[in-house]
Amino acid sequence: MIVHGDLRAANVVVSASEEALLTDFGLSRIVAEEEGADVASTSLENAGSARWMAPELFQPDTNTSSSGVTPASDMWSFGMLCLEVFSGLPPFSKHRLDGQVIAALIQGNLPERPEPREAMYHRGLSDEMWRLMNQCWEWKPIARPEMRTLASEVRKLHTEYLRRYGVTSLAGNNLGIYQAMSLFENSVWGSHANLPRLPTPPASSGLSSSAGSSRLGQGALSESPRTISSELPKTASSPYVPANSIVSIPRTPQRPDTIAPSLGGLNLGSSPDSFPSSSDNWQGSLDRSPTIARVPQYRPRAGSVLSHESDIAGPHPKGHDIINYDEYGNVLTGNLEGLVKRLLQGTHAAVMDKEFRVCFLSVYRGFARVEDLWPMLVDQYRIDMIRAISNNSKREKMKINDNMLAILDDWLELQAIEPKDRGFLLDIQDFIHESFSGEPLDARWSALREKLRGHLINLNQLAQPLRNTASIIKWSELDSATVAKQLAAIESELFQKILPSDCAARLKNISDEELLNIPRFFKNSYRVEDWCLSLILFIDANEIEKRAQAITFLKRVAEESLKIRSFSSAHAIMSALTHAHISGLEYTWRLVDRRTKEGLKHMSQLLSNVEKYKDKLDSDLQSPSVPILSIHLRDLSRTYKELQTQVVVDGEELVNFQKFTEVWKSIKELMEYQSPQYSITQDSNTAAYFEYEFARIDENPGLQDQLKAKSEELHRKEKRDFNLRRLGMEDAGFRPPKKR
Repeated sequence: MIVHGDLRAANVVVSASEEALLTDFGLSRIVAEEEGADVASTSLENAGSARWMAPELFQPDTNTSSSGVTPASDMWSFGMLCLEVFSGLPPFSKHRLDGQVIAALIQGNLPERPEPREAMYHRGLSDEMWRLMNQCWEWKPIARPEMRTLASEVRKLHTEYLRRYGVTSLAGNNLGIYQAMSLFENSVWGSHANLPRLPTPPASSGLSSSAGSSRLGQGALSESPRTISSELPKTASSPYVPANSIVSIPRTPQRPDTIAPSLGGLNLGSSPDSFPSSSDNWQGSLDRSPTIARVPQYRPRAGSVLSHESDIAGPHPKGHDIINYDEYGNVLTGNLEGLVKRLLQGTHAAVMDKEFRVCFLSVYRGFARVEDLWPMLVDQYRIDMIRAISNNSKREKMKINDNMLAILDDWLELQAIEPKDRGFLLDIQDFIHESFSGEPLDARWSALREKLRGHLINLNQLAQPLRNTASIIKWSELDSATVAKQLAAIESELFQKILPSDCAARLKNISDEELLNIPRFFKNSYRVEDWCLSLILFIDANEIEKRAQAITFLKRVAEESLKIRSFSSAHAIMSALTHAHISGLEYTWRLVDRRTKEGLKHMSQLLSNVEKYKDKLDSDLQSPSVPILSIHLRDLSRTYKELQTQVVVDGEELVNFQKFTEVWKSIKELMEYQSPQYSITQDSNTAAYFEYEFARIDENPGLQDQLKAKSEELHRKEKRDFNLRRLGMEDAGFRPPKKR
């Protein structure tokens, strides 16, 4: 596990993607519990500032062999970090000298609770949070909570905070500690397997705050991170990340091995190369060839957008329908009843009706659930139909039926049909049967019924068994251009299946409304990266030349992918080639020729820089492409967060539909990249090869640990072999030139 040793706000930054990141691991230690506590021994003079330090660091226990920082002392410091963030002042701010702080601690004094209480409540310092902070300050280290336990409690308080004060309370410099808790989502405390995966500040990475491309806006890539509070005292610390440093990749500690709704909640972590150089951590001293920038593989998560249950619009207590328009007839706000009524009844402007219908059915998952919306729509249809029948108006009856048919047609067209939608499809079937039981269906309703049957048949179809013939195909027999085309065909097919409603659902953290098209796309990107890593690392340890050849082959595949504008495939390959598991094989890299390294450098500069990537993507919109989807979803999430989901108008809480209209417009711009489509002739051997290799990846839940272990093994062997060769050369009389 990792003991940081200097947790304080000066060592926490907020990236352009609004994630809290730990920095300055100069005092950190890697603790191997099986080797004893003294592995982590750190002298007092090397510890952090006294205001954040645990009291046992000033009064070492003579009965133990260690007086160094521990997970428990980090927990104490974390409590002080929370106090610092909430108050905007360093701990024990009334004491001018650190010596006074030490004396106060030795006397058993703890910090006073910041005042005024009401202002602190708005910043997130509730009674419950103050209680958790005091648990961090238990005098006995063993009595302090573990970080994983504390993180769970703070997340609960975070949800309650959002319900009470809303997202805007987190804006600007007035950030609560909840934003910093992303540091500990997959905490290094108590986890050996996930040891290397702390966030690293992305200096020039794709973790940008840009608003998008020419379609989705433009923005600077390498925004400087800001500390959690500009009011905090400035203390000397190590530089953030120099401009020529290697960009880190957010990487999930454990990726799901099956496609499931939980894929939408993938948490952002970091790559194993996140640490400074240290003899305790071999990955920190990698010779990556500093000219090749790290290409980050984004791991988006639905939870990256602050959202909560109160954003869901339910039925009005009295059944009233409310809707408000602007001067041009565009919907601004409304409750669910009002929006459904507008959807069904329409206006005299057919174009505006169509636009509202498509917009509503694309984004309704941002504020409503199917189980609330569908019964309300059916009830409104029956009310309107009864009125039309009582008025003996065939024209009105026909209009209602036409509107309902258009809604259902568009709904099935705009929604990805997943197994969980079976009940919804059956509900539509029942509605058609009940509504037209006494009369023959016209051609349009019959076509809708056949469409429903087709969806139900597709849901019942079983996956085809894998072909085993691919096992005899070797990567060395593959052509790089053909491989690039096959990867582009796979990713393009997945990208084409993504609908506007998928993007809207992705932006909103509604667990039972998670759709799978986007997670499937991301999972394929992870497969490509893992295939590249496996290709290199699982080559026999003695075949160093073959590993270098594999790197050269993958570099050519990435280049071919960029030629055909398959940016997503190129990005996944480059993410693997610049991964710590590969870049740590410094003696393998010595056998990679200069031209290959220069090519990798050029591609990394393109794919690790959002602005350059978007310029390249938009340079030829007449040609097919597969974008790096995670970048564009991040742009959409920024649009999503700019406006409140619900607003109060005349005492009524209404859906801010204007917000969802803006989101829909941005989604439409992203969907424009789906046209034109690729026309790629499938190569049967290459297709069979990837079908087999990807199936092996999916069936191996322990692959990430195996890759890490194999990388460490190869690193040790390469270093050992190099030392043996060096000793042999020295025995033969060769000596390295003396330094002048």
